Amino acid sequence: MKLFFAANVTFPEGAFVGHEAIDFSEDSGLKCKARWYDLNDLDVGGPELYPEGLKAQLLKK
Repeated sequence: MKLFFAANVTFPEGAFVGHEAIDFSEDSGLKCKARWYDLNDLDVGGPELYPEGLKAQLLKK
């Protein structure tokens, strides 16, 4: 199963420079991995977005 979650987050400048992904744990202890994607790469060889039209909404922001 693949799950994709998008969130507007802010990190200190340079906090994750050079990292393709970061490993973290949820409060429950579940191990997770966060990755960054350019909006232009989504739905074109990258993760598919749902619902339809989400990419257009994100690009408006």
